[in-house]
Amino acid sequence: MAASMMHASRVGFGATSGSAATVELDFLSCNVAKQGSHIQSEGIRGLRDYISELVNEGTFTVGGSLVMHPRPSELDLFLPQIMGGGTNPTYTLAETQTSFGIDVTKIGQICRYAGLKVNSAVFRCAPNQPLTLEMDLQGTTETTGISFPALTNVSNVAPYIFSELVLTLGGVAYQCFNIEIGIQNNLLLDRFMNTQSRTELPEQSRVITLNATVQMTSVEAAALYDTAVAGITGTAVWTKGAYGLTFSFDKLQKPISPVVIANRNGEITLGLQFTARHNATTPTKALIVTNDSTP
Repeated sequence: MAASMMHASRVGFGATSGSAATVELDFLSCNVAKQGSHIQSEGIRGLRDYISELVNEGTFTVGGSLVMHPRPSELDLFLPQIMGGGTNPTYTLAETQTSFGIDVTKIGQICRYAGLKVNSAVFRCAPNQPLTLEMDLQGTTETTGISFPALTNVSNVAPYIFSELVLTLGGVAYQCFNIEIGIQNNLLLDRFMNTQSRTELPEQSRVITLNATVQMTSVEAAALYDTAVAGITGTAVWTKGAYGLTFSFDKLQKPISPVVIANRNGEITLGLQFTARHNATTPTKALIVTNDSTP
């Protein structure tokens, strides 16, 4: 039989959980799958070996990572799922998240994954690399034996790259060596009740981070080494022609972190590990994302 080659696999996004996907995704890897378990009786009957008839089907989980270099149109699909609220072009944080689905063809098997939520999302970028989005998706069910649906064509707009980034902290633009923006939705993943599948995926405390490495000159040392506990504002903006992606942070806070001289060679750098928080005095969301996806 012919081999099932990875390059021939496809992933489709469905805004409605359990329904057929409608939009083709351009992805780097997809590990979303079903993981089952067995419950083995530990009864003693004078034998070293376990008895096959004493095994039950246990609970199963559905989830895994989806990694991509997101185009502007694909960000319009996933930003509402990551943030919980908003519509193009502005996406805001919400107290709950909606569920969605994906269809995946693994060549020899076609699967539909339903009840998915974004447990975590990390945007990463570094020199000579596209912007990468890595999501941990967690869901409730897997359905096999379906037909892969007809999908809207994937976008042909090139992904954002590192040189298109402008990072601004406290009103000042800084050059950086890398950047990472994380949204941890911290879903409750073990809510099985008296069922084999998860009954739901409630949201717990959300943590939003901004990490970057900058040079350690007198400018960065004065402004970024020991920031006030009250926090500073910040933006990370990627621009590609008429397209734009903006992460706006109202309060970025960080404790002092060590500046290390590691060895004889190389440059001394300053690592920034910010946590983005909500401002209760003049209520503003910890993060707002603007996605200008119309050329």
